[in-house]
Amino acid sequence: EPFDIGAEAQAQLAALGDAVVSSAQSLFVPSLSAFEVAEDDAVSTLRDAARATFTPASALAFMILLLLYNSCLGVFGVMVREVGRGYALGFLAYSFVVGWLVAFVAYQLFS
Repeated sequence: EPFDIGAEAQAQLAALGDAVVSSAQSLFVPSLSAFEVAEDDAVSTLRDAARATFTPASALAFMILLLLYNSCLGVFGVMVREVGRGYALGFLAYSFVVGWLVAFVAYQLFS
């Protein structure tokens, strides 16, 4: 079937309008409906697996670790070019150790 650019543009603009309205509603009328997810088999299976694997303390520790360690290899590559391989590896090790230690302490405090 032929591609109709006019119809596609209208559909994209309508979707953009819906997104803008939804965003404005969530900004000016805050509610927890943003966290509602339609249940289907794949989502509920993943959710059940996460619930079975993580306790609240381990989930908090995992989030803290992910926040504090350097997860971006692009940043590491730039650091290698800017400050040298030794300092970049040192920062990588430092950020991982700090993230791990803070996550470990949080897990111990909340478990």
